[in-house]
Amino acid sequence: MLYSNYCSQRGVESAQNNARSLFHTKGVTLEEIDGSTVENKLLRNSLFDLFCNTPNYKVYPQFFIKTSVSSIEETDYRYLANWDTICKWNETDSIPGTSVYKGASFSEQFSRFKAQRPSKE
Repeated sequence: MLYSNYCSQRGVESAQNNARSLFHTKGVTLEEIDGSTVENKLLRNSLFDLFCNTPNYKVYPQFFIKTSVSSIEETDYRYLANWDTICKWNETDSIPGTSVYKGASFSEQFSRFKAQRPSKE
């Protein structure tokens, strides 16, 4: 999740906290990237480039999927959605045909990202 610890837009902090809560209840661990820090500026800008043609460009929070990790410096991401879209998917439990995970159930798709819990042996 690309978020900002410093944001002047109304409602952003609430949306970020609601996102954390939603994914937590679904058992999904979010990797959080604070787009407001200097050390994340290059990554933030490269993530912005992935969705710069969307109506909610540079609005927090935004969600991405890591597609590969070739090294610490080289991680590939795929744009997933903004918070409003995640909410719609959650409410309808469906992901429309134009998205990355088209035609799938929200719950089914995001169950793939659940944190691996240690087995009790």
